[in-house]
Amino acid sequence: MYSLINTISVSSTLHFLRRYPEPRALLTLLKPVTWFTPIWAYLCDVVSSGVLIGSAPWLVLLGIVLAGPVVCGMSQAVNDWCDRHVDAINEPDRPIPSGRVPGRWGLWVALVMSALALVMGLALGPWFTGAAVLAAGAPAPEVVAVAALYAIGAHGIMTLNDFKALEGDRITGVNSLPVTLGPERAARVACVVMVMPQLAVIALLLAFGQVWHAGAIAVLVIAQGFAMRVLLSDPKRRAPWYNSTGVMAYVSGMMVAAFALRGLGGMG
Repeated sequence: MYSLINTISVSSTLHFLRRYPEPRALLTLLKPVTWFTPIWAYLCDVVSSGVLIGSAPWLVLLGIVLAGPVVCGMSQAVNDWCDRHVDAINEPDRPIPSGRVPGRWGLWVALVMSALALVMGLALGPWFTGAAVLAAGAPAPEVVAVAALYAIGAHGIMTLNDFKALEGDRITGVNSLPVTLGPERAARVACVVMVMPQLAVIALLLAFGQVWHAGAIAVLVIAQGFAMRVLLSDPKRRAPWYNSTGVMAYVSGMMVAAFALRGLGGMG
């Protein structure tokens, strides 16, 4: 308890002494290492659409910037702002609890980037504005179904991500799945949530006649199964390891599915 009070006290002092954030701390706040996954997901969408990247390279680049630095970066800023009290326990060196991003700067950064995301999104098509969808061409039902399944599976990845904040969540009363169910049960739930949608994707691709692509994803799911055995042997300690290994097989399957959907014509 003394260390918690001391951490919060030091954090408050730093907030008082500093008026403006450190540039490097702002970059840390946006967590560039996390940008890869949403950028990869966006590129999967591009591939599944069947449209050649060279036909509109600036739109592809805009989408990469929007998905990664802007939207994902904004989400990281929001996450750190909302978790600033928990981070003061788990990760006191983070930009906000350490005072390197003082006051409400974390909140303002998130709000400005949210507005920027909306402006950039307007340039990427009518699905961001709700108009002229028929004229532009909406994604085919197959694309929407597979994307939805992978989105559901991502919930399992997010559950594993909560393991790093387990101690702070318990102290501050945040009822994450690892806190509510315990590390072992939460890890099992996360594994089931990741695997089941992928099995559904395999079944869909087989129904679409994309046998080779379905087989490739099946191999990747088997690889995840071996990684999950390691994870379940010590969920609290192995969760970060799984996030850097098993998740790579998961997102690789996304790209395989994208190429399978591209073979179906991509867009409706």
